[in-house]
Amino acid sequence: MLAPLVEGLCQSAAPPSSLIRGTRSGNRAKRLRAPAYEHPQRYLIVGNPANANQSSGVAAATTQQRCVRRLVLNVNDHECAPAAGIDWAKDEHALCVLDEAGRKIFEGRFAHEEGGILKLCGSLVERGVERVAIERPEGVLVERVLECGITVLAIHPNQLKASRPRFRASGARSKSDSFDAFCLAELGRTDRHRFRALTPDSDETKALKVLTRAREDLVRSRVALANQLRAELEAFWPGAVLLFSQIDSAISLAFLKRYPSPKDASRLAEKRLENFLSKNCSAGARAPPSC
Repeated sequence: MLAPLVEGLCQSAAPPSSLIRGTRSGNRAKRLRAPAYEHPQRYLIVGNPANANQSSGVAAATTQQRCVRRLVLNVNDHECAPAAGIDWAKDEHALCVLDEAGRKIFEGRFAHEEGGILKLCGSLVERGVERVAIERPEGVLVERVLECGITVLAIHPNQLKASRPRFRASGARSKSDSFDAFCLAELGRTDRHRFRALTPDSDETKALKVLTRAREDLVRSRVALANQLRAELEAFWPGAVLLFSQIDSAISLAFLKRYPSPKDASRLAEKRLENFLSKNCSAGARAPPSC
């Protein structure tokens, strides 16, 4: 009675005939091939297009020359004029000039003075440079280069930092002013469309910049003097610091001029202080409320 069950179990455990050793499954005689693309990549198209007239040899040759010429122009469309890079520094500027093919044709250093800047601009004009890449968007050097009719590309320092591995030999970590100037020149030669080109300022804009810088210098000096005055008063007369809301206000300066020391203010009675405040009342006084 157990024989049919055992026979059924043996049949279910046995592998199918297709998996027995020595048998072939599937069509293994046909070799696998890479997938065929209906439209190849553009950079692979060097010959005739798909719709070219294959029957005409002259037309095919003309079409092939046109395709090759188009590819060459797409690759070398940045090669039109020498480009330069300037690594700006407080004392000395590094200059690197590259020709249309990226070969270094000039390299030098120029002092940050009127004579050095003039020599730098002369070197650019002499070599026919049309674009200059620099990290600063303003300054005397940028204005002199713009006056020479040369396009100036403003490149952020972070962009220059990210591009250094692109031009650096594998494993090299050295950084120098001349190498930064070379990187800037390469960016100006090959990637000029990615950066903002500066335009020369008008006379009104230049005058406004001069006034703005002068005002910033005056504000900086006023804040520094106010902090110095507050520190001196806190050292020997803290009460004068708390009397007015701003230490550099007109009424505070008038009070310190009238009473320059605690000894001079010792005889200051309430009536006399009220008369002083009424004469010099302003927004900088905390009392009396009528002000």
